[in-house]
Amino acid sequence: MIHCSQQTQKKTQMNKDNTPIKYHLSMWKSLPGYPTENDFLFEVLSYLEKNSKTGEFTEATLNSAIGPKWKDTHEQVFKALLESGTISTDTRGDKVIHKIKENPYL
Repeated sequence: MIHCSQQTQKKTQMNKDNTPIKYHLSMWKSLPGYPTENDFLFEVLSYLEKNSKTGEFTEATLNSAIGPKWKDTHEQVFKALLESGTISTDTRGDKVIHKIKENPYL
């Protein structure tokens, strides 16, 4: 997880007290309305916590974090998070890099 401080960004673990119980019970994928914006954030942040030093991700990362068919199930939620500004986008060369601006589970 990435905690955005005023000066630096550090890798941290999710605070279990701030994480809804549906994630502790591993039942969020079976609930009506899945995926929600929070589900998307939880899945990506969980993946980044284990696999990223920067907290940045690409659409290719989503293939690993969510699955190769993420566009079928999660694309609308991803676009909504982009539009709301929850996820920022930066282009570096020919790569599009995304970052979750604020981790709700810290």
